[in-house]
Amino acid sequence: MEKISNRTYHEYTSSVLEILASNTPKESEEEGRMMARIMAKLQSGKKLTPKEMDYLRAHNPRLYAQALRIEIIRRDVEEQCKHATSKKQINDIQFTALSSVSKNDPYRQYIQAAIQYAIKEFKDSDAYKLLPDENDEEKEKQLHSAIQDKECQEKLHEIGNEYSFIIKANKGCLQIEKIAVGISDY
Repeated sequence: MEKISNRTYHEYTSSVLEILASNTPKESEEEGRMMARIMAKLQSGKKLTPKEMDYLRAHNPRLYAQALRIEIIRRDVEEQCKHATSKKQINDIQFTALSSVSKNDPYRQYIQAAIQYAIKEFKDSDAYKLLPDENDEEKEKQLHSAIQDKECQEKLHEIGNEYSFIIKANKGCLQIEKIAVGISDY
């Protein structure tokens, strides 16, 4: 076996430590850049790549758990948007999701950013553009609410069942009466 050199053990270990120390700043810089990029994406609401998630799992398990939670919330919002039947329902989904985040949650800003980004992505899609402003169920609810109004009930009672008529939910009781007695513009 060959001798490494005439160096003593102390000299050898200190040169190894110097080599390791010279590599550490590069690794720390890269780790710092990676963490900064991940934090910027979380703050803007963007999805993390699998590589970024793996990095978090290995280097910051606590943040990894929160990033997973944020991703689950985002996917839930995206799924709700896929099943929405109107633009109004998309706005309701956004309002409900944003207001359900606790004010005491330390990751609140990241969660809200993810929700807003998911909604923005959906609103930029062709699927959103094809949605009606309101769906028929919402119009029926408005109609039901109008009929529940005492004034509307009284007017409908005055008209009686002699006429068949169309009820426009967003026109109110006055329009109902006009159609029923046949003096509407429709």
